[in-house]
Amino acid sequence: MTTKSKTPAEAVDAGIILMRLSGDREAIELKIQRQVLTVLALGGTWRTIGAALGVSPQAAWERYRPTET
Repeated sequence: MTTKSKTPAEAVDAGIILMRLSGDREAIELKIQRQVLTVLALGGTWRTIGAALGVSPQAAWERYRPTET
């Protein structure tokens, strides 16, 4: 007796792609955070960073400001 999968193969494939994209997003986010630190170290402003990211300076600061650990 065989059982049919309740998830179509296309949905499984789409889920795998989604997992890969999620991993890509994490890697890209880390690169963005590092670049923000570089821009700041070179004298850049939150206005410059926000413009590069397509967000307001405040939004850039809230998301990417360096935090003390």
